[in-house]
Amino acid sequence: MTKYSLNERFFDEIDSEEVAFFTGLLLADGHISESEGGSVSIELQDRDVDVLEKLKGALNYTGPVLRRQRKSDGRFYVKLCVNNGSLVRALRVHGVVPRKTFIASAPKIRLDLQRHFWRGMVDGDDSLFMSRIRGNQSVWCLKLAGTNGVCESFGKFLADNGMAHNRKGSCQLDGAKRREKS
Repeated sequence: MTKYSLNERFFDEIDSEEVAFFTGLLLADGHISESEGGSVSIELQDRDVDVLEKLKGALNYTGPVLRRQRKSDGRFYVKLCVNNGSLVRALRVHGVVPRKTFIASAPKIRLDLQRHFWRGMVDGDDSLFMSRIRGNQSVWCLKLAGTNGVCESFGKFLADNGMAHNRKGSCQLDGAKRREKS
């Protein structure tokens, strides 16, 4: 017997901006477990509770968003955990899999929905900062953490949309072209 109700078909198809965004967010920050029927969970900083409330609403989920304080750093976090094998199976098809850290790949998504998927990924695994490149010249840089496949897909998305980028290392993209050290 299920304790909470939800739309367990929400992730069956990436066919809307909302599904694309939350698929990206879960690929970046979510956790999938296949034990005990399967569960999907995501934990964010307390200030991002509205994101989890929106996901909860999109899923028509009647369970709670939990708030807790970590003993290790004293910060407050919010967590949404949904125990549902159908959601796990649907997300698996889109690349959101258990232990995805080193094997994640971006799913094939309609062109008109790709920006929403990448918005979810960036909301989950990014770093935005100002960087100096020459003297007092500064540029905004965006770093996206992910596997080589995810970063290459993001780089292709940027290039396909006319955005210059420079790929450094295994998982870093930024908007600044830097001179190679001689």
